[in-house]
Amino acid sequence: MIVRHGKGFRLYCKGASESVLGDCDTVLQADGESVEPMSSQQRLEISDAIDAMAGRGLRTLLLACRDFDHDEQWDEDLPAPDDHLSFVAVVGIKVCHSLTHSLFCFLY
Repeated sequence: MIVRHGKGFRLYCKGASESVLGDCDTVLQADGESVEPMSSQQRLEISDAIDAMAGRGLRTLLLACRDFDHDEQWDEDLPAPDDHLSFVAVVGIKVCHSLTHSLFCFLY
């Protein structure tokens, strides 16, 4: 999903936790604006959180974003850029028999 953000655009994406985490090199800070480089310790903590949720039977998704000055930095006929992402959150989902009863567990 792409939304206007400030004077530019922000691309949001979600996907398989381990895969999207590999595309993240920064972490979005609590102010929702600034990003900091992802340390190896942060990467390990996020990976441990993913493993812990999976160990409890939860399916995980990782949420990430990337800011652009304008929307012409990629070709619309090609997939959206999936590198240099900023980690936002990892989500654990407990899937029940009915989708309306699935529980979302936010953990990191």
